[in-house]
Amino acid sequence: MSFRYFTLALLLAAALRSPAQDDVDHKPNIHGAIRSRWEMETNSGESRFQVRNARLTVDGKIAPTIDYYAQTDLCDQGKMKILDAWGRLHLTQSLAIQAGQFRMPFGVESFRSPSNYLFANRSFMGKIMCNYRKVGAKLIYNVPCSLPLLLEAGAFNKGTIATHDEWDKNNGYSYAGKAILTLGRFKLTGGAMTIKPEDSRIYMYDGAVTWENSHILAAAEYMYEHYADNGHDGAHSYCTYVDYHRPVKIGMFNLSFPEKS
Repeated sequence: MSFRYFTLALLLAAALRSPAQDDVDHKPNIHGAIRSRWEMETNSGESRFQVRNARLTVDGKIAPTIDYYAQTDLCDQGKMKILDAWGRLHLTQSLAIQAGQFRMPFGVESFRSPSNYLFANRSFMGKIMCNYRKVGAKLIYNVPCSLPLLLEAGAFNKGTIATHDEWDKNNGYSYAGKAILTLGRFKLTGGAMTIKPEDSRIYMYDGAVTWENSHILAAAEYMYEHYADNGHDGAHSYCTYVDYHRPVKIGMFNLSFPEKS
């Protein structure tokens, strides 16, 4: 079944549901995050104001087993970008399929958004080493066992999110998958990804561990990237941090200030 017909099947399944069966709240949830900043170039002394992000997200359900998500940045350093647009069908209680445009299931640091940054900006790993949104589909499987284990794997266009309709730039696929195992306060994550942005195919591998309680978050992540046929030298990336935070209630605002990091 082609992707076009699969999408049509999802829409028909939603449309043919009996009103008596549809007991979900159809009202969308709307969220946002704005990051404005002033910055200075210490070598030249030049300074400027900037709107780094103006994120707007909308999510909700159209049926008990079908939900959706859309995210746009209205001002990413002066430019508007459509970041995410996907629909998800829950086939069973444990298995779901998601299709559209979204971040490839690989890595941990790269999944932080402006609304939950711990520091003023992203790390090198989240910004440069692994920052891939693509168009495709993935399977999500919550393994029914005593240990909470989540598996995700998907196939995506070879090209970027700006080349949906260009056949020559999407000849071939990118693949990614990761596993998340939760052991009490620990979370262990491992994954692999392969993309082919130019002539050489790139292979990437990732491993991360996080520990968190009500006031402390500690994390460490390692990522390795290498090129097929030794097209370029391999690259290693590390990201570690410890954050201590405590909520502060001021009127209608619920703030959280890191006391030590």
